[in-house]
Amino acid sequence: GMPSEKQMVTTRTGNYVTEKEAAHMTATTKLLNVVDDIPMVLQWQTIQATFKNYDFLSRCSHSSMPIDQTVYEEVNGYDWMLVNGLYKPHHTMLSGVYQKWRFVNAASHRYLGFSVPDECEAYGYASDGVYYESPRKMTFIALSLGARMDVLIRCHEDADLLSEEPDWLSSSQYTHIFGTDPGFYEHHFMKVNMTDVVTDEDKKKKAASDNIDKRLKAGTFKMDHGYFGMDLREGTDQEWAEKSVGEYEPTDHISSAAFYNPILSDGKNTVAEYYTMNHLTYTGRIQHRVRMNEMQIWNITHKPITAMGHKKNHNWHLHTHHFQVMYAKDEHGNVYYESPMKDWVTGDWRDTVSVPANGTVYIRWKPVLQKGLVLHHCHIYNHETAGMKEMMAVIDCSNTTLVAMRESVCDGITDDQGGSMEEEELTYENSKTRRAMRHLASVGANIPTEVTVWPWNQQNDKYQCQKTIDYLCSNSAMEMTYSAEYNNIFDI
Repeated sequence: GMPSEKQMVTTRTGNYVTEKEAAHMTATTKLLNVVDDIPMVLQWQTIQATFKNYDFLSRCSHSSMPIDQTVYEEVNGYDWMLVNGLYKPHHTMLSGVYQKWRFVNAASHRYLGFSVPDECEAYGYASDGVYYESPRKMTFIALSLGARMDVLIRCHEDADLLSEEPDWLSSSQYTHIFGTDPGFYEHHFMKVNMTDVVTDEDKKKKAASDNIDKRLKAGTFKMDHGYFGMDLREGTDQEWAEKSVGEYEPTDHISSAAFYNPILSDGKNTVAEYYTMNHLTYTGRIQHRVRMNEMQIWNITHKPITAMGHKKNHNWHLHTHHFQVMYAKDEHGNVYYESPMKDWVTGDWRDTVSVPANGTVYIRWKPVLQKGLVLHHCHIYNHETAGMKEMMAVIDCSNTTLVAMRESVCDGITDDQGGSMEEEELTYENSKTRRAMRHLASVGANIPTEVTVWPWNQQNDKYQCQKTIDYLCSNSAMEMTYSAEYNNIFDI
């Protein structure tokens, strides 16, 4: 029969699971703590004088680094990858014993396409710091820029590790998803050398590894997966749109959704290589707002305007929060519920995702626990540095917060249009203040900051103060559009 309530537990990540599943999670974590845990930080460099190289990056970021380079014909265009700062390192592994590799693609301008060799077997179990529901047998480990993947890997013989383009795609399929830039790194990047299990420490690792393998094969390898117990897949976009029609009514339990379509594009000045998000190069100003705890249904679209732009592939990164990938669509309208480079399946939680060239990735997320400024941008270094990013703000729009704000900000103001205040609210001598306020009202400037009154001319009676706070969480304040109905409030 079904497990009773008593046999169910809520995990730290917010999963509601049986006690048995929770026990599997604990046992799996213990085993993972025994085997070697190795970060694999990947970086990339080229000695070609090119937009992808540091000569362009330094111009782009206004660096004073010297950029006069000599390019030698024999090596022109050759590029290389570093693993933990080393070129083609030899990495030692116990033969047949799993290690945890935590891949981080910290390259400025290349995807990783690691083809797992026949001598090894690998299982992915987390991406971007979030565990999968079940581990995945991997034959190809792809990482877009800024992406991370945690992998269990063991080998039985020495092997060369190679990065390449996904070989199951034809060249035309590849080009219409990945364009010609930034591209995959295509070369050997590391060698693994086997050593025998000898010491007691080795034997402990071997025992844990064998146990891990049993669990992988039996389906009892369990991690505390997911993101705050959320699954945002329920309901079609259409259903959410119908549910979310009309002006936001402040509540402590938001059940509506907000829609947004960030456009990744480029500037017309190809020589300067500017890039844009929503047709603007980044200025540091807030260009969008979202309500804390409101479902966000976003489509991230690549819509270039230059011939060069059509050949680019971008990958999109969200700071602070993770998002759930729904699906992707390429420029021919093909829909992908599994990533074309096999680094996500629908429902995965990520903070970085590759956007098909001239296509769209459909994602959902919910800003929980953290309000304030949040950046989202392309994670290709010269694209984001040249403007393809946007600042947004997460606002606490709960009714409790708005009521408290109205009370603390507006209560000292009387309702006459002159904006005069209660006597005890005055911070300096009355007549002086009133004279100053009349003068300021006549020239339309701000009231002195020493006076604790709502600070804008023509918004300084209680009604206007409260309405301005109501406006902060309205649809037009979120979308940063101007709503003419607010003209009436301010008698304009």
